[in-house]
Amino acid sequence: MLNDFVLEALESLDNIKIGVAELEDERYKSEIINGIFRTCHTIKGVSGFLGFDMINRLARSMENLLEDLRKNILQVTPSLMDLLLEAVDLLKKTLVVAVNQSGADPIDLEHIGHMQAVMMKMASRCGMRDAGYGIKSKV
Repeated sequence: MLNDFVLEALESLDNIKIGVAELEDERYKSEIINGIFRTCHTIKGVSGFLGFDMINRLARSMENLLEDLRKNILQVTPSLMDLLLEAVDLLKKTLVVAVNQSGADPIDLEHIGHMQAVMMKMASRCGMRDAGYGIKSKV
């Protein structure tokens, strides 16, 4: 089951990268954002079921950011697209590390620190609502 999840997630993350690159096309933006959101939602759910806490948190952060795009609270900008791509790269790296460590979350503190920094960036974009790292709204 773990290998199936990792293979499917890696393929899905490649598709997210393609989708992010296509976000500039206004005609399909809503459709693309919804597709990326659904992919993040699936990765979040399965990673939670399998006990991949860091993968789950980062996928939740991405999902929150994408929800704000869906609601037009945020707009697609080059820096936001870069942030999504950075999160995708981190998820891919974390999946590979998790498989190499027989299903454990990565223990590399530098890697975890990088993930936390990306989640904090996402939280700040989402007005400090919970972005997958225990950051709660001031609202």
